[in-house]
Amino acid sequence: MLTIPIGHMEGNYFCDEATLAELKRDNRIVFRYSNAQGEITPEANPNGSLENIAASAAPDATCWA
Repeated sequence: MLTIPIGHMEGNYFCDEATLAELKRDNRIVFRYSNAQGEITPEANPNGSLENIAASAAPDATCWA
């Protein structure tokens, strides 16, 4: 678990069901919002990001967004 300051007023992550399935299948979800205990909960999500996704990797893993 990393504690990182966020600028959550900039937007949130969203995608269609097919893209979400691809991210999960390819293990490309890099960071998720969690509470201090590491639990991924709706309350830990500061901006309504889909499935608490804070960052995902490009298909070739060269960048995170």
